[in-house]
Amino acid sequence: MTSDQAASLVSLALDYTTHRTKLLRSQQRDEDADAISQEFQEWQLAQRHNLNVQICPLNA
Repeated sequence: MTSDQAASLVSLALDYTTHRTKLLRSQQRDEDADAISQEFQEWQLAQRHNLNVQICPLNA
């Protein structure tokens, strides 16, 4: 996986969390929405500052 592919996966995960959080809030499940937001807060903050993804190769 390239760093661009990894960054794309992170972006997709953050998009999913945004949509999931909105859905939970619309169902008045604020505690669940807050939990998801807190879980991905570090990723969200990093993405705003050009998330630097470093790939760690697996030893075969």
